Amino acid sequence: MLAVAADAIRIWQNEGAGVFTETLHLSGEIAYIGKPGGIDCAVGDINNDGRQDALIAYASLSPQIFFNRGYRSFGHARTLDLAQRQLLTAAEQGQQSACLADLDGDGAQDMVLALNNGEMWVFYRENEDREARSVTAVLPVGGPEPGPLAITGWIGERCLGAWNVWPGGSPAFFGRREAGPVTLKWRIPDGKERGREIVVENGTVRAELK
Repeated sequence: MLAVAADAIRIWQNEGAGVFTETLHLSGEIAYIGKPGGIDCAVGDINNDGRQDALIAYASLSPQIFFNRGYRSFGHARTLDLAQRQLLTAAEQGQQSACLADLDGDGAQDMVLALNNGEMWVFYRENEDREARSVTAVLPVGGPEPGPLAITGWIGERCLGAWNVWPGGSPAFFGRREAGPVTLKWRIPDGKERGREIVVENGTVRAELK
């Protein structure tokens, strides 16, 4: 679990049985390039490699994105750093909130910033050739499951992460680099585990869990 606050960034590892261990010092560049003064954070897959990356918004600094190397190590996504690339100087005065989401349905997640000056900015990730592939899973409004459901995505034996999904809320997002299947798994209130395999060839495939 990723958390930010005025004093520090924290990454909590779930040890099971309700026990969490703080592991920022084991987590790569996010430990020494990330800053205190965080106001919001989000996770998503910014490069469709099936690993959860991190976006941090700051009260008085430009936001930062860290990509997940896959072995408890996060690297600074310098090519996506607005301050280093001088793409939005107003963002250097801080943000109120931020999120990652596939807003245009092209299979690649975009970045949204609410700045301290009241402006809203959207940075769309380029995917004109549809090489970024993903599966999104939603719970339909009025469906049999009231939610929330914890939905995990899998490529073979590799878990792509878990998302809590509500009817009508943000979808679970699972990216993959090459065309192929993504297996969704979830457990309904009666305790039974359900599964569904989705094959994605290009762009994004939307799956309604009914």
